[in-house]
Amino acid sequence: MEKVYLIRHGEDDRTVRGGWSNNKLTKKGIIQSKKLAIYLKEYCKIEKIISSDLERAKQTASIINSLLNVDIEYTHKLREMNNGLLAGMKNELAEKNFPRVILQYFKDERKISRRRKPDRILQ
Repeated sequence: MEKVYLIRHGEDDRTVRGGWSNNKLTKKGIIQSKKLAIYLKEYCKIEKIISSDLERAKQTASIINSLLNVDIEYTHKLREMNNGLLAGMKNELAEKNFPRVILQYFKDERKISRRRKPDRILQ
């Protein structure tokens, strides 16, 4: 029986909004990924890695693959939620400039469009 392992990327910069940003892993995130690679090599039979094409996910996959040496496929289909203008924005700035959006962020699935003001999205 084949198994699928779902793995979240290593830690990235917590001072900015994630989503579709291309934040890189922190030093801790790199260490986490290396430890996971060791575990996967020892305890799991991994035949292929399929990863989001966002930088932090690609970094995680690459670090893991440095020990596994399997094919990697990067795809936009595994990206997390598109948070539009908030992607990569400093948390402090996002909370200041878009307070209503931040409060509603997880309450509904409406996306922040670059063509509309956030206040109009929430109406």
